[in-house]
Amino acid sequence: MLAWCHDRIHPVDIDRIISAELPDQNADPQLHSSVTKHMIHGPCGDFNPRSPCMKNKRCSKRYPRDFCGQTCTMNDGYPIYRRRDPGLGGRTATIRQRLKTFDVDNAWIVPFNPLLSKTFNAHINVEYCSSVRCIQYLCKYINKGDDMAVFVFSDEDLRHDEIKQFVLGRYVSSNYAAWRIFGYEIHLSSPTVFHLNVHLQKRQLLYFTEKNARQVIENPKGTTLTAFFKLCSVDEFAATLIYPEVPKYYTYNNNNWKRRSHGTELDNWPGVSRKNVIGRVYNIHPTKQEIFFLRMLLHVVTGPKSFADLRTVDGIICATYREACLRRGILLNDDHLHRTLAEASNCKLPWQMRRLFCSILIHCNPSNPLNLWESFRQSLSKDIQANLALPDGNDDVYNEALIDMDRHIRRYVIRGLSEFHLPTPVHHEAPLDVEYMSEKTTTLPN
Repeated sequence: MLAWCHDRIHPVDIDRIISAELPDQNADPQLHSSVTKHMIHGPCGDFNPRSPCMKNKRCSKRYPRDFCGQTCTMNDGYPIYRRRDPGLGGRTATIRQRLKTFDVDNAWIVPFNPLLSKTFNAHINVEYCSSVRCIQYLCKYINKGDDMAVFVFSDEDLRHDEIKQFVLGRYVSSNYAAWRIFGYEIHLSSPTVFHLNVHLQKRQLLYFTEKNARQVIENPKGTTLTAFFKLCSVDEFAATLIYPEVPKYYTYNNNNWKRRSHGTELDNWPGVSRKNVIGRVYNIHPTKQEIFFLRMLLHVVTGPKSFADLRTVDGIICATYREACLRRGILLNDDHLHRTLAEASNCKLPWQMRRLFCSILIHCNPSNPLNLWESFRQSLSKDIQANLALPDGNDDVYNEALIDMDRHIRRYVIRGLSEFHLPTPVHHEAPLDVEYMSEKTTTLPN
């Protein structure tokens, strides 16, 4: 934040807002604690030669600073803040960092505002800016310009036209410009999001080379999901969690989940700490039905120890994950889709119903597409039955209806009807012989 002042600021005004000295511990212990915790630079130099600020055996931030009895303003640049020597009224403090104890004085204090430091208890460096160079530093080099790149392939020697390169290389979109003008944050990530694997049994992704292929296949690497099953087998608390909740209480390292050592401890579970972390299971398209239903179960089943546990409902191991979802009641039924098709059968032509059926498959994710087809296949194929002059319930009529829908749906879904676990139609090399089909299915009188 920059504050522009019309009248010249005097040293006494700076001292009221900015301090570079240790506060009195007896007068304000809260401020003293905040400053000694957050506003002491380093220490570096002889105390810590490996400090990140050390360049060529000197502190790049120019600490420790020289002592000064009073604040002095400069014509250009930062002022010299008051930093009184311990022998002339300055204070000292003992701090502990990285298992070491240091005695520090005002020479190590980063300029701060007492109100801000006391309010937020954080590292907040406050400076008085009196030159364009200070503003440039504070605003992340606003005079530097945007990042850009221009490259040209040419057989001739290039003339470096700086103005032309700037015009060609610089681009600031309207959204980016408005965002920067209003001073909004450019980047923020909170809370942490941890992605969780999801896969069918023995179907996890494996990465291998020609040399280690056999080793990888014989000893496949674990995933966050398989590690979750192992965790639930040995950890009583983990058995109370669903899969997306695990990252709140555990960290994943070396293919294993381990309890967090930092965070808010739970009252009823000694040794269990919680942090604000979101576990997000990778998305699965609804057309990949088994793994899609597996993902749904991972959001409701607590403490599964295996893939079979996910399919177990009331002591019965279901044949599929979809069946387990149905038994648990976490799948919406298709009653509304049945009503839609029933209403359409009263006012729509069969070919229009087939288009509607395809739209339902693509956009509505029915829980049981096969049941929908078997319930309305006669209405969906009436025109084909009339054209072929065949009786109701003829499999060839239904096959032709499936062929028509399969051709239409392949415009949107590569695998056609098989993507929705519907019967795969038999495509004929030549059109059906209507007269032959009629003779084959018509009963002649005696």
